[in-house]
Amino acid sequence: MATIPRATHLRKLFQTSSTDGSDALKAAVAVYSNFLCQTWKAGWAHASLARNIDKSDPSKSEDICELDRHVAMSYSYILAASERYFEFMRMQKERDTESGKERDGKYYVPTRDISVAWCADLLRRNSSGNDGVAIEDNQDIHGDRWFFHQQHRLLQSGGTYDHITAHRWSIVDALKDGVAWGMATGLVTNNPIAAGGAAAAGAVRGALRKESGVAVTPELRAFDVDDSGIVTAEECDEMLEPWLAQYQETEEDWKKRTMTKYRVDHDVSDHRPARLYSKNCDPVELVADAIKEQSQFVSRVLSLGPSIITDSFVDSAVVKYIKFLHLARNNPDEMLVPTLDVDLVWRAHMLSPVDYRKDTKALCGRVLPHKNDYDRENLEDALENTQRAWFDQYGTHFLENQPEVGNIDDVIICNKYDNGYHDGKKNGKEKDQSKEDERVFGLNALS
Repeated sequence: MATIPRATHLRKLFQTSSTDGSDALKAAVAVYSNFLCQTWKAGWAHASLARNIDKSDPSKSEDICELDRHVAMSYSYILAASERYFEFMRMQKERDTESGKERDGKYYVPTRDISVAWCADLLRRNSSGNDGVAIEDNQDIHGDRWFFHQQHRLLQSGGTYDHITAHRWSIVDALKDGVAWGMATGLVTNNPIAAGGAAAAGAVRGALRKESGVAVTPELRAFDVDDSGIVTAEECDEMLEPWLAQYQETEEDWKKRTMTKYRVDHDVSDHRPARLYSKNCDPVELVADAIKEQSQFVSRVLSLGPSIITDSFVDSAVVKYIKFLHLARNNPDEMLVPTLDVDLVWRAHMLSPVDYRKDTKALCGRVLPHKNDYDRENLEDALENTQRAWFDQYGTHFLENQPEVGNIDDVIICNKYDNGYHDGKKNGKEKDQSKEDERVFGLNALS
């Protein structure tokens, strides 16, 4: 029986070197965390406010009070995001089946609000634990495309990774520089000895070429083209150029198709976002409700702040999640409740649906359901049972070393990848947002 998730699709996407899926899960958590940070204002904040709406109460209307107006506007925003997501998927499906473009490796690039709805739909579809859930036409069954886009957003966002400079050994560069220096010196001096010395000096310089950039981590490994352990600005440009071109193509095709703008204003305080459909439909409302439901988890994660969600936090969370899967295998009839760090890894794993189903069936003997709708009494009982089962199996306390979740309004909505610049404020001081966007690779963030 398997002991560690294999995460086959995630390993392939992130090009991790480990034979098990632990590094791939760490990379997935890093990408997912960065995504939550970047999209707080592109859906999750609206959904958090929209949770207050009571659709069963007809007295709720926009003109009752200012709060109700904002609540209704926020709910309209996530409905619009859901509509745009379904339209985006239809557009991608048509492109995939177009003559000459099928399986050409080019994907339309989602905006942040569409990415939020996409994420919510992936998690919604894979929470039941039903191995026979139908995969609909708009479903990215592997989650590969969603992770692919968010992986590129992480690279493009200007994250606060460790900057390093090192010498990279390259026999190809040694030959190039050696030949070039030798030939140039020989032509100028017509002296074979001088030319030989110059060739040797050029070879040494080429062989030990200095390279600067950010240190490779599991989530960045796929962008390290030359396997030097450093992602340089040149490598970043090379990897992002086709993705950015696809974004421009997406924007142009969207405008032609829908006659609406592709990049949306995430501030809905003064206007209602454009709706694509004249009335709501069940799938759109299901995804909008999923965004609302998941926004509570998102706000809890982001409220931890960058001092908590560190590499060591993610490392220990992945280890604890794997132990949690073994606990679920040994307690098939118990309703087990995850801690926040375990839940973060759990959701990142679920965003790769095929991996998740194969891995949990191998580790737990079944596709493990992820329950979201605990009532308070059942939650307390389930948590007590989880703590007892954990202690019996591992001899440690389940809730030890858990970070305190603060008020999201009191902390910077960011993590180590984002460093707070999406809000444009830090510690009450305005920041130069354009400079922050360009701080690492000189790139402008996309909506």
